Amino acid sequence: MDIPGAKGGDVFIFNGPTLKTALQRYNLFSGGGAMPAMWGLGLQYRMKADSKQQDVYNMVSYFRDNHIPCDVFGLEPKWQTTAYSCSYVWNPEYFNSPQELIDKMKAQGIKLNLWEHAYINPASPIFGALAGAAGDYKVWNGLVPDFAGKTASSIFADYHKKAFVDQGIASFKMDECDNSNLSEGGAVWAFPDQTQFPSGIDGEQMHQQFGTLYFQTMYSNYKKSNKRSYFNIRSLNGFASSYPVSLYSDTYVHQEYIRMISNSGFSGLLWSPEVRSQLLLQSYAAVPRQLYCHRKPCLTAGT
Repeated sequence: MDIPGAKGGDVFIFNGPTLKTALQRYNLFSGGGAMPAMWGLGLQYRMKADSKQQDVYNMVSYFRDNHIPCDVFGLEPKWQTTAYSCSYVWNPEYFNSPQELIDKMKAQGIKLNLWEHAYINPASPIFGALAGAAGDYKVWNGLVPDFAGKTASSIFADYHKKAFVDQGIASFKMDECDNSNLSEGGAVWAFPDQTQFPSGIDGEQMHQQFGTLYFQTMYSNYKKSNKRSYFNIRSLNGFASSYPVSLYSDTYVHQEYIRMISNSGFSGLLWSPEVRSQLLLQSYAAVPRQLYCHRKPCLTAGT
């Protein structure tokens, strides 16, 4: 076992007598299973990256007019003025009235989820404040915040609270918080292991914690306000099974789904596939309403 930069470590062993018992003990030690918001267990639909505000209205109308239950609509990168790296500022070309969008979705019983990653573009309002609380390597010319320290976490969380959470955004999809795939020479969505952070850890250590620290930073806004939420994230680490967040992936192969859903179960984490097809919507519309409206809100929301 190699633990770089550490003089030692703790080893936790969770035993049986059965595999199920070992997993139960691990989950209890981690704080118990996740308690997501009820709407997080429903259907989540994500708009295409180039969708605009009217496109969202049109799609919500399609769902409601065809009696298709849907609880969450997700917006992809172009809701921001810059996305690789991120500005965390609404793009007026695509969404010229974001508060109207939030309010109209709320009236339809729809929660909004925003895509982002934690690499901060120079155009972001928090870039200057975080310049001294970030790693010494940039990703897509964006700062990598040192979530292991208090300064970066506080600035990042406070901005998101004022700009989005207080306005009614229900959750976030947090991308690129895993390490780049080293088997692909062109993989550039992460910082190198040699990166140094103000908290004193290096890039190799940060990679092990980045997704979890990122989630804790963002979820703190909801937890402090006693609000339920349900996030999507691309990477987590040990003892995270109590968090209301679902792992997702940019893979669309059925065989990989089966392997992933099995393996994530061994970590106690929730995991969800992504389905890229209008056929899913068409098949839903063809099914009698009473067969798939498994929760009471589906029977009345928006229709």
